[in-house]
Amino acid sequence: MDTIILVPGQRLRLNTMTTSSNICVELQTNGIEPRYLRPVCLCLDTHGYVIDGKEAVYSGRTQSRCGGIRFRSEQSGCFDFFLDKVSTSIDRIVITLGLVDPIHNSIICFETLQSGSVKLKAANQLLAVYDFKGSDFIQKSALCVIEIYRKEIWRLCIPASGFIGGIPVLLSQFHVNADMSLAIEKGIDSLPVINNVSQNEIILPKDWPGSLKPKIPKGLVNSVGLIVVEDDSGNTGTGTGFIISPGGFLLTCAHVVKNAHKAGIAIANTHLLRELELVEMDDSIDVALLYIKDRNGCESWLVFEVPENESGLGDHLGMLGYPLGVNLGFSASYSEGIINSIRPMNQCNVFQIDAGAAPGSSGSPVFNRDSGKVIGMLSRGISLQQGGMLINFALDIRILWKLGWFTKENS
Repeated sequence: MDTIILVPGQRLRLNTMTTSSNICVELQTNGIEPRYLRPVCLCLDTHGYVIDGKEAVYSGRTQSRCGGIRFRSEQSGCFDFFLDKVSTSIDRIVITLGLVDPIHNSIICFETLQSGSVKLKAANQLLAVYDFKGSDFIQKSALCVIEIYRKEIWRLCIPASGFIGGIPVLLSQFHVNADMSLAIEKGIDSLPVINNVSQNEIILPKDWPGSLKPKIPKGLVNSVGLIVVEDDSGNTGTGTGFIISPGGFLLTCAHVVKNAHKAGIAIANTHLLRELELVEMDDSIDVALLYIKDRNGCESWLVFEVPENESGLGDHLGMLGYPLGVNLGFSASYSEGIINSIRPMNQCNVFQIDAGAAPGSSGSPVFNRDSGKVIGMLSRGISLQQGGMLINFALDIRILWKLGWFTKENS
C-alpha cells in the first residue's frame, strides 16, 4: 500500500491503512534543538477535556495509566499506541508539540522551524505522513498536529491548529490543571503515576494481620504514616496517610498530594521516607489512592467497616494522624470524639466530628472505637472565630466503593 500524504483537515479510518492495533506516531523537526521541544500526548474524555486534568504522556510521564500509550524520545518524540489496551475512558488522543526556552524561560515561535513531519507507522511500515513548515504557523508556539479518536472505530484527523501563547494556552483549552501544565513545560512529572494496576490487584483485607484484633488505638499506629510532599519549587508540606492493604496501597486526601512533584511516607513513628506513586485521585471528594514505590508492602494495615454497617449520630470514634507535621516530630497523635452530625456534601456524606485535629491531619483515618475499623477519613476543618471552636469533617469511607477503585468484596 502506498504511503498516504496527509493534509490539514483530513480524516481517515485507521482500519483502511492497517489491520494492526499497534501503531507508532513519530514527530520529526529540522531547525530547532530537541531541548526546546515539548511533544505531548493528551488523553481526552467525551467532553474533550484531559482526564482528571492530568492524564498526559510526555518525557516526564512516559506511559498512560492503562499502559496503552507510551512515549519514546527519538529526535523530537515518538509515541507508541496499543489501541486494544487503551482505556475505554479515553475518547480522543491528541498529539501536540510546543516550544519553550528553558534557559531564558521564554517562548519560541515556530518561525524558527525549517520543516517538520508527523509519520504514522505500523509493523515497521510507513502508512501516512503529514509535512509542515514553520512558516505555516507564524507567531504560534504550540501545535495540535494529529488526533486519534473513537467513532465506532478508531479514526484519525489532522487538525494542524496553532496557538499563540504557547503550551499553557494550548493545554488550558483541554482543561489541563496548572501543576500538570507547569510540569509539562519543564519536562518533569507532577507526581509519579503507577501504571498497569488492575483493580483486581488491590485486595482490601477484611481482617487484621494474623486475624487478631489489635489493641485500640496503639495497635493501629503501625498502619498510619506521615506524608511529606515537595512541589517543583522545593516547597514542602505534610499530611497523613493510612495503609489499606499488605501490598502497600494507602489513602490520603487529594489536596495533600495534588501539587506534589515528589511524595513519601514515614510509617509507624519512623524517620524513613518511602517514596509514593499516585494510582487514582478524585478532586471532587478529596481522596487519593497511592502506592509505596519500593514494592516491599506493609506488615500492618487498617480494615474498612463493611458498607452495610452505617455509622450514626453519637457513635464513638478515634483518629490517628500527624497534626502540624514534622513540627511535632514523627510520632502519631491520637484523639477521640463522636459523630456530631452527618451532612451531604459534594455528592457524598461527611461526618461532622469533634475529635481534635490541625493542619497536617488531613488524610487521618477515623475509626470506630469499639471495632477499630475505618469509617471515614479526615478531610478538612472550619475554625469559628467566636469561642475558638474547630469543626472537623471526615469523608464517609463508603463512597470509595462507588468510585470503582476496588471490588466490593474484600478478601
